[in-house]
Amino acid sequence: MPEHYYLGLTKAQYQRILSEVPRLSNKHRGSFALAAYLMKLRTGDSDERMSALLQVPRSTLERHMNMAREILNQDFVPRNVGINHISRRNSSNGLYGGEARSPIIIADGTYIYIEKSSNYLYQKKTYSLHKYRNLVKPFLFVCSDGYNIDILGPYSATTSDADIINNEFGDESSALRQYFEPGDVFILDRGFRDSLPLLERCGYQVHVPLSPEDGESQLSTRDANKSRAVTMCRWVVEVTLL
Repeated sequence: MPEHYYLGLTKAQYQRILSEVPRLSNKHRGSFALAAYLMKLRTGDSDERMSALLQVPRSTLERHMNMAREILNQDFVPRNVGINHISRRNSSNGLYGGEARSPIIIADGTYIYIEKSSNYLYQKKTYSLHKYRNLVKPFLFVCSDGYNIDILGPYSATTSDADIINNEFGDESSALRQYFEPGDVFILDRGFRDSLPLLERCGYQVHVPLSPEDGESQLSTRDANKSRAVTMCRWVVEVTLL
């Protein structure tokens, strides 16, 4: 069995995370708490089964996982996830090839499949008529090199990608509107078509695969090549989602 089977991380990666959260590593059994929490995220096993595997009482396991989650949310997540974890100046220098270049952002939603719920309202919101399964949707903003700028959500299965963009960018005072500037580049898929007018009004450069015009059976050679270029640029977000 590979070393990352239960945690999704190698020993070196696990030790790196632990070293970046000294408040957790200095706690009694802090290393165990982090391992148990990562195992929970990785496997989704019940607390009862995990307590049997780790040979600790269930109440002890739950207390340690709660401690790890709270400390990670306070100390680790703000430094590594979200638009506030890296300044625009630093991101432009480190990720886009220099301050003069506009950021190139690839946005997309993905799926996390979940079990059916006995709660009718929750079941209704999480059932996808597209996938025929229950799911929730995290939404990612990814750089052209695969670096995650921000992860939003999770949203209900009935929320479209265009609705998410409209909700997040519709308010001029929103964090995303304050972070991105006119001239920034967004590479999207056709599912964002209802949000394109808003993004263009914000002054962003938007690129999406083209669709045939009314009465046309296929794209012209030029338009087809443009669409392929957009699709090729979007592969990094697909890799990030795996």
